[in-house]
Amino acid sequence: MKKLSTYLFLILFTLPTPSQANDIRDFQIEGMSIGDSLLDYMTEDEINNSDIDSSEDKKFHRVLLLSSEKYKKENYKAMFVPLEIYDGMHIFINPDDKKYIIHGMEGMLDFENDISNCKIKKKKILNKISKMFKNSKRDDDNGKHPQDKTGKSKTFRNFIKISPSSKYYELELGCYDWAEEMGFVDHFRISIVTDEVNDMYEKIYSN
Repeated sequence: MKKLSTYLFLILFTLPTPSQANDIRDFQIEGMSIGDSLLDYMTEDEINNSDIDSSEDKKFHRVLLLSSEKYKKENYKAMFVPLEIYDGMHIFINPDDKKYIIHGMEGMLDFENDISNCKIKKKKILNKISKMFKNSKRDDDNGKHPQDKTGKSKTFRNFIKISPSSKYYELELGCYDWAEEMGFVDHFRISIVTDEVNDMYEKIYSN
């Protein structure tokens, strides 16, 4: 890992000032921005060894970073790094692009059996974004998680479109309240992705 651990942030992700804010490329998670080369932070071997979608026919793959080996599960492909804020990250790259340009990022922060504080954290970040981008478009979705067929797992999500030219919502803030039998940890997640990544998932979900 080249320099990921050198960054220290006071909030969950770095927000640009209003004078800097043009699009999602102005945001950072753990020092990384969309449009950066992942090679500035990891070696090519580390990227390939952390590609959790390598066996799937997807245009964009996710590279998984975890802050501690306590999150390791059997057959997990992940890079264990000292993340400053998050417990885990997904980084979207095109595996055919040898510059490994970042097309999206997700930061995950555990709130095990503490969904109330997760909602408080999410609300603080949402308020900050709303004040900064007064003309942004927002949609909310609170409901059952489709992955849990019992209907016991809940999601509390906000979708935000920063740029009017974007086809999709570029930012997503969410709290995931998993039923105990699902075996997942309740957590906060922020996703920042390009239209190209959203295009891929639109095709996957529509099939």
